[in-house]
Amino acid sequence: MNGFNRNLVYGAVAVVLLAVAAVLYITRSGSSAAQIPRRVTTYGVCLACQQEAVIAHATADVPPFECPHCGERAVYRWCWCLSCKTRFVPNLVRHPESEYPGMPVVPICPTCGSDRCRSYTPGVEVAEDAPLPPWPQ
Repeated sequence: MNGFNRNLVYGAVAVVLLAVAAVLYITRSGSSAAQIPRRVTTYGVCLACQQEAVIAHATADVPPFECPHCGERAVYRWCWCLSCKTRFVPNLVRHPESEYPGMPVVPICPTCGSDRCRSYTPGVEVAEDAPLPPWPQ
């Protein structure tokens, strides 16, 4: 066997061994669906009663969540601006398929206008809280 054919055979054997290793790894490590969290915690504020709330909910649930203080479905998650360190709830967007206003796809900081925003988690430095958007009565 010349050098080219030998390298071709070695390459084919290596590909088969890698495929077998991948199959064994996937079948023995469990399903990937088991690793996705089913419940998450949202740190938010109720726009109806202005109280902060920590809501544990299913991953697929979308705001607004029910307030543990007043019972209104008006809890939205806090966002945090990486640029100016402001904690805020972005201006809400009306969706025709929902009776409640929703969060925008890209939250914009009302203080500095930046789109470099993340979900707020306790422990991060907060310079100030922006005024909350109005809640429809």
